[in-house]
Amino acid sequence: MTLEEVAHRFNATRSGDGYTAHCPGHKDNRKSLCINQKLDKVLIKCQAGCPTDTVLAAVGLTMKDLFENAHSPSQVVATYIYRDLEGVVRYRKIRTADKEFFFNKKVDGKDEWICSKKQNGGKAVMEGVPHILYRVNELREQSEGAATDIFRVYVTEGEKDADRLWSLGLPATTNDGGASKWTDEYTRQLKAVGVTHVALLPDNDDPGRAHMQAVAQSCHAAGIEVQIVELPGLASKGDVSDYLDAGNTDLSDRIASAPSYPPPFPSESNASTPEDLHVFLARMEQQPDLSWHVAGLIPDEGICLWHGQPRDFKSMTAQEVSLALASGRNAFCNSRFAVSKPVKVAYFTEEDSERLFAARMHWLTAKNQKPKPNFFFPFIRKSLSFDVAADRDFIVRELRVRAPRHREQSFHGIVITRSTPS
Repeated sequence: MTLEEVAHRFNATRSGDGYTAHCPGHKDNRKSLCINQKLDKVLIKCQAGCPTDTVLAAVGLTMKDLFENAHSPSQVVATYIYRDLEGVVRYRKIRTADKEFFFNKKVDGKDEWICSKKQNGGKAVMEGVPHILYRVNELREQSEGAATDIFRVYVTEGEKDADRLWSLGLPATTNDGGASKWTDEYTRQLKAVGVTHVALLPDNDDPGRAHMQAVAQSCHAAGIEVQIVELPGLASKGDVSDYLDAGNTDLSDRIASAPSYPPPFPSESNASTPEDLHVFLARMEQQPDLSWHVAGLIPDEGICLWHGQPRDFKSMTAQEVSLALASGRNAFCNSRFAVSKPVKVAYFTEEDSERLFAARMHWLTAKNQKPKPNFFFPFIRKSLSFDVAADRDFIVRELRVRAPRHREQSFHGIVITRSTPS
């Protein structure tokens, strides 16, 4: 690295032929770190005696970074400044050539940065610092100057892509933590600056798509119109910058034609033509008999949905049927609801506490046959949603963990209970 690049890491100021900076290796009030150059090597010296490797590590450097002609994977390639709504600098995010990131916190009212735990009293640099949407102050300026009531913002997975869209005149933002780090607080910031529509541009990989699904869900719940824009022809892990670098000029058209989130229900043209019940039943008699897991309740095919208001005994009914399936006994101790054979069941609940669920299990199995070992798996977890990719991944992962013991007996059903608001 060059002398200037090393000095930039320490937020150093020019002093003669070199630089001086506050040493991150100790509490330094007088800029005791000297940075100079001799031939092709940068020299670092702390006047208080801090070891050079310790000083370098505090800003993400190593000894080899001090050689100007040596290839350094940790060379700084970009610095992204985060400002609050008033345009005041709060922190910066630094990106290195090997795609490592670290943060510096701005000292209020001073031209100084906190770059290490030691400088921050032993606490993480970003501890207690509110996270801000990238270029959020510029979003507010754009919103206030908008000619219509519609203010669309483009959400990317990184600052590089957001900057690229700004260069095209498209207001864009991102969260500073990358994929899977979006929170509802970022959505509130979008609402606060007047955003009415968002166009989401996911990276072309599973984490990128899962991230934008989470962003979409949060924004949609807050009343912001959402589009997820899939860009064709991207390589694995490709992004909107790669799409533009390839010479594509139809980004605006792609965004304009992107479907709204969530996807609409299937067209009514797929519905069957109404007919008299007797005619319908006579026609269906020509079809093969339907097989059942639980006679009259749960078929072997398709999805079974039980819907109702709170306190309609959905959970108790689902738990009784799940236990019957896992034990092979009749549901409700009634031969009308015969179970064809024991099957493995995964039961997910997002509304029962562990104590309540355990009490119900004891009550339901007190006089009835208990499930076969390793056939019934309850998962008690709050805020579970098939709309969230991370939750779907959780479900698949947990089921796979339990599959090896009974490879011949795969899961035949997943039961999820949740209340419908009145």
